[in-house]
Amino acid sequence: MSIRNIITENIILPLSDLVLGHSINKHLRFLLKSQYWTKDEIDYYQNRQLRKLIFHSYNYVEYYRELFDKLGLKPDDIKSKNDLHKIPILTKEDIKREGLDKFIYGNLICSILKKAKWLNVPGSFSKNHWINKGLLPQKINLLHSTINTDIFVNTHNNKEYDFIYLGRLAWEKNIEIIIDAFKTISSEIHNPKLVIVGNGPEKKKLEEYVKINSLENRVVFAGFQKDVTHWLNKARFFVMASVTEAMPTALMQAMSCELICISSNVGNITDLLEHNKNGFLFESGNQSELSDIMSYCISNTESISKIGTQAREDVILNHSYHTAIKKWDELFKNA
Repeated sequence: MSIRNIITENIILPLSDLVLGHSINKHLRFLLKSQYWTKDEIDYYQNRQLRKLIFHSYNYVEYYRELFDKLGLKPDDIKSKNDLHKIPILTKEDIKREGLDKFIYGNLICSILKKAKWLNVPGSFSKNHWINKGLLPQKINLLHSTINTDIFVNTHNNKEYDFIYLGRLAWEKNIEIIIDAFKTISSEIHNPKLVIVGNGPEKKKLEEYVKINSLENRVVFAGFQKDVTHWLNKARFFVMASVTEAMPTALMQAMSCELICISSNVGNITDLLEHNKNGFLFESGNQSELSDIMSYCISNTESISKIGTQAREDVILNHSYHTAIKKWDELFKNA
C-alpha cells in the first residue's frame, strides 16, 4: 500500500468522518473486505440485510403491515431471497390506489413528531390526518407556503388561452383527465385553447396523448417558465385535477391573478376554494363533472367574473406573505 493510501485511510478519512459526521472510512473498509467474499458469504449478507428491511417495513410502513396481515405473513416468514415470491410486487397502480401516506408516514415518523413542540401543516385535511395518527390538536398549526400577492396580479391583458394548467407534469397531477375534459368541450365550443406550463416525467406521454386525440392545434405545451405571472395572465381559467395535494402554490398564484380556478376536491384544497364562491370544485377523477364545469365557465365568463375577484380577496386575507408573518409572530409569542 502506498504512503498516500495509508495517510488517506488512517488519517484523512477518519478526520473527515469525525468533522462531518460521516462514516466513509467504515464503508471503505467494508468494501475492501467484501470484495473477496465467497458466494455463500454474499448470500448470507444479502439475506441478513433483507430480513432487516422486512422487519423495518412491517413495523414502520403501514402499507406493508396491512399487506402482511392480509396475507397471513410475519416478518420471520421471509428468511431469504427465495421467500420473496410470497410478497406481491408493488406497482404504480398500488401506490395510486392506496395513497402515498401509507408508504411515507409510519410509526417511526409519528413517534418523532410526537416529541416536537409544534407541527406546522398546510391545511385542515393534513391536520386531521395527524390527529388521527395520535398527535395532539393543540400542537398542530395551520401554517403553510404563501405567495406575494403584490407580484401575482391581474394585468387585464388580452387572453391568448381559455384554460391553463401550471405545475409539474407527473402522474399524480392527473393531467390526462384535463385533456379528456378539454376534448369534450372542444366539440361543443368554437376553438377553445389550453396551455400546459411546466415540465416533468409525463411530458412526452402527454404530448403523444394530445396527438392521438388530434388536439395539437388547441393544446400547447409551453415547458418550464420563470415568469409565472405573465403566463397566468394569458388565460382566463386555471384548471388542475390532482389525485392528492397539500396547499398548491400554483393555485394560490392563479387566484391572486383573479383567474377563475377549477380544482379536484382533494387534500387541503377546500382551505383555498369554496365551490361557486371563489372557484369551482369537482370530484377527483370525475371527467364528466370537470367537463361540465369547464363548459359552464367558458359559456358564462362575464357573469362569473366576480368569482375571480373574490378569489384574490381570499388569498390576500388568508394566504399572503403578510398573513404568514402575522402567524409566525403569534407562534413565537406563544413558544
